[in-house]
Amino acid sequence: MSVEPPTLVAVPSWSQGTEPDLDKLFTSTDNLTYLELWNFEDTKQNVANYGPVVGNVTDILASLESDKYKAASEGLVVFFSEVATECSDKDPYLSRRVNPPFRAKKETFQAITDALSLPMMPHLQMYVDGATMFMDMGTSLSSAGDDVQTFIIQNSFTTTSQYSACISYNPSTRVTAAFVHGLCEAEIKALANKVFARQDSIALPMMLPLYLISFRVDSARRKVGDSHKEIIEIEHQTGIRTVWHPSQPCCMSNRNKVPGQRRYDGVDFDEVTVNLTSMSSKLAYVEFVCEVHIPMLDSFDMINKRILQSYPANRRHRVEEAEHRLRTEGGLLRSSLQATFSRVKYLSKRGQVQVQTIYSLIAQKDNALSMKDNAALKMISEDQKRVAIMATQDSAAMSVISTITAVFLPATFTAAFFSTTFFNFQIGSDATSIVSGWLWLYFVVTFILSLLIVAWWHVSYRRKRYKIDDAVGGLIDDMRSRGSVDHSHVKIA
Repeated sequence: MSVEPPTLVAVPSWSQGTEPDLDKLFTSTDNLTYLELWNFEDTKQNVANYGPVVGNVTDILASLESDKYKAASEGLVVFFSEVATECSDKDPYLSRRVNPPFRAKKETFQAITDALSLPMMPHLQMYVDGATMFMDMGTSLSSAGDDVQTFIIQNSFTTTSQYSACISYNPSTRVTAAFVHGLCEAEIKALANKVFARQDSIALPMMLPLYLISFRVDSARRKVGDSHKEIIEIEHQTGIRTVWHPSQPCCMSNRNKVPGQRRYDGVDFDEVTVNLTSMSSKLAYVEFVCEVHIPMLDSFDMINKRILQSYPANRRHRVEEAEHRLRTEGGLLRSSLQATFSRVKYLSKRGQVQVQTIYSLIAQKDNALSMKDNAALKMISEDQKRVAIMATQDSAAMSVISTITAVFLPATFTAAFFSTTFFNFQIGSDATSIVSGWLWLYFVVTFILSLLIVAWWHVSYRRKRYKIDDAVGGLIDDMRSRGSVDHSHVKIA
């Protein structure tokens, strides 16, 4: 009795390990762009189409199963989910969002990935993770029973050429399919034009990732060029420039224009610091690009070589040409990244020299300001010394006056007291007593006046003291706000 093999039922990939929070990655409408390239033995029949998806996506997917396309030698089918912002470096935090949603409905995305045998769940997990990476997912089984090789690639942490893509390649039909999300309209057009110009290389699946990386390589090359210009400008601002020809007038004239000991007076430290920070950030970005993408290029070459070896010898000639072209372009990109990385290290060292120069100039400026402050404090000290001497002289004079006053005060009081009419010392006077009976009035009036004078002095003294305390307290508060005095150590008597 024969046993029939079990029938494999295709399970919708969306139900495998679905996470509820992945729904937020999709929108309620479809807004996709479509690119297709087909090569035939008769090159006059080659097809190249590009434009927005009009109508139902399922109609496009159904047309891919037509006999016309099955007769093609190789093909490339790409769906683009365009981001809704312009490509600009002016304000990256506003122009580009982290994990912008796919501009497609969940059902549409699932239909595309199922029809094209794309690794949907790894792609979504990679997209949520946000890492820049490339991964060969190995071989899987398509709905038609063919072995399909799948890949995922993502480029993040940037404001330009930010993309996330899942790719499949069917060796039996030589068709590469992909879903690319994250590029803006200008980047998609630039990628489409580059693919159109190299339509004869679509026989291998790594052509699309290679051209995606090429945009990042171009961006890194531009950034390191901008950094080179910035470091030269910074050197001109600090006055510390490289003398390439010490004995030549071209360099000697530049050296003579550099200020002498007061070089720091012409340096805007805020501007130089901003420029150095900007340059360092760009160089760090370029270094990241080089370190991440060079291994990717090596993987692309290995994958293309592996696919080439899987072809029969009688059908390998056309693919060999495509593999050679892609390997050459990948080698150029690799060499460009390696040279760019070396340039980054060179410019970073020049930047470190400028950082040390700025520290030195700031220290010189601080020392000069300290010397000026010390000179001013010395002048203030000398003035205080002169004031103290004059105060001492005045104090000595007042001491003499006080001594004289103390000597004559008893005699003056005695003469004034006994010269009043309260006493009568004339001989032959009719008065029965020398001392008048109203003498008590003198003491009463004197006591009251003395009390009033002391009270007036006390009130006036307190008012003046409050004014002085307020003035000194305001000065201390102002100095404390500037960080020049510790108020906790100041005590006003």
